[in-house]
Amino acid sequence: MRKMKWIMTALLICLLYGSTLPGNTDDWPMFQHDPQHSGYSSSPMPESLKEVWTNESHCMNTSTSGDISA
Repeated sequence: MRKMKWIMTALLICLLYGSTLPGNTDDWPMFQHDPQHSGYSSSPMPESLKEVWTNESHCMNTSTSGDISA
């Protein structure tokens, strides 16, 4: 019984430790990648790019305000 408890404890520690290890890709946690908004990732690009989704907006711009110019 003590051996089984020790094995289960060791297994739990291994699982918890393994779940905290960082992945091998660069995370993109916010808009433009980081607090400096560098937009740079060290992850490698795929050989060929493929469109994954598109969005077509069917609403018209009904704004009554004019253009802003400086």
